Amino acid sequence: MWLEGGRLEQLDAALGAGRPTDIDRLLAQILATGSSSGSIPSACSVCRRDLVHTELRPGLVASACPEHHGAWLNPDALETLRRHLDAHGASARTNRRNTALAAGFAAAAVSLAGLAALASGPLFPGPSYRAVAVAPITATERRYLQQLMAVLDDGIRHRRDVEGVLKSESEADTYAAVYDIYRGRQQDVLARLERLDVPARIKPAHDRIVKATERQIEFYGAFAEARVRDKSADLARMLGHPALRESDYDLHAAWDFIRQTYPDLDVPTKQAVEGHLCQFDVI
Repeated sequence: MWLEGGRLEQLDAALGAGRPTDIDRLLAQILATGSSSGSIPSACSVCRRDLVHTELRPGLVASACPEHHGAWLNPDALETLRRHLDAHGASARTNRRNTALAAGFAAAAVSLAGLAALASGPLFPGPSYRAVAVAPITATERRYLQQLMAVLDDGIRHRRDVEGVLKSESEADTYAAVYDIYRGRQQDVLARLERLDVPARIKPAHDRIVKATERQIEFYGAFAEARVRDKSADLARMLGHPALRESDYDLHAAWDFIRQTYPDLDVPTKQAVEGHLCQFDVI
């Protein structure tokens, strides 16, 4: 079964917040999109790189793309998910059950978060998705996507620069200074995004990207502060930060909207846009 990183993260968030209705719905959606199979591909269907075998927890094994395009669950792991759903539906929604499930899926989120949303259908169908106008991409819309990727190139570079320093062993003053530089540069990226001439049909996706950029700036500020206070703080411990979760979700939602709006988009453009959004994402 092909598993989307965005779906796993949303499930983890629902478990952490103790929202039983969302938990049931998300688990059902994940299980409904795949079926048990004895054969799992050895290479990613997008980049063709060999998949990496990863045991997320006992009975939950994934073969993940090293470039974060997605992952396959083996048949045993699929049955583990089914048992979670059955057990959850048969028992009361207690805090202990939510905590136990959240612990398991949090481990999966750490390993698979940031995978591209490649499976069919949006995670949360709503009016914005139902209103998508499907038609061939226009010259104006293609030009917008090219300009967007040029801006994201700088955003990706700045994000990687600040993250590299925050992961390194440095003085507290260095973390603070590097974040200030990053914030200034990324705010310039944000201003350039807001100045783009955005075609009306793709504006919902653009708005998501702008919001994700704002929240990403906020997240790295929190990461820098955590490193200043405690040098043992690392990215893995920051994965639950609300700004990071919202940024990640918005980038996945933007890609979901784009691929639904242009289902016949040529493969090179589709891969380029998806690749830029994946690289701009933190996890």
